[in-house]
Amino acid sequence: MIGPFSLAQHINGDAWFGNIFTGEEIVPALLDFCSDFNVAYAKAMVENGADTIAIIDPTASYELIGGEFYEKYALPYQKKIADAMKELDVATVLHICGNTTNGLGIMDKAGVNGISVDQRVDIKTVTGSVKNAIIVGNLDPVAVLWNGIPESIAEASKKALDAGVGVLTAGCGIVSMTPTVNLQKMIECAINHRY
Repeated sequence: MIGPFSLAQHINGDAWFGNIFTGEEIVPALLDFCSDFNVAYAKAMVENGADTIAIIDPTASYELIGGEFYEKYALPYQKKIADAMKELDVATVLHICGNTTNGLGIMDKAGVNGISVDQRVDIKTVTGSVKNAIIVGNLDPVAVLWNGIPESIAEASKKALDAGVGVLTAGCGIVSMTPTVNLQKMIECAINHRY
């Protein structure tokens, strides 16, 4: 599901970032509204069989808003979702697009089980930045998974797994036209890496 910061930005529109920088009162009110909605939505998904909740919060990017604004306007609201899911014994994964290398230590405070990183993040560099969650990712969904062949998928998968990725998957949304054989190769590599 879309995370609370990004959902609030969609609702508030073009004024969102200006409102954040000027400290407008609508910001915390809208974030409370969105995170409450996120929790209710996550609970409904769990009631219907979900065993993991992915929080996709692209506009909460450290590259876009920096650490101070992330800790103030994104982290507490993402944590609210993670805490609610812990009460239900449901895993959570947080994904923020872009190169989140410098923000991973802060993202780790959200209390999620996994932090999904995109293909621009060097796994070896970030494994020490995250103490509480596992790193999820980070095959390039276009260059590797969509445009690649099984042999190149195997090579990229091995590289990510050897670097320390905890759960192998795409670094961002999978292109709908991605060949099934490529996705199967990624899964095969993840399974075989464990043994």
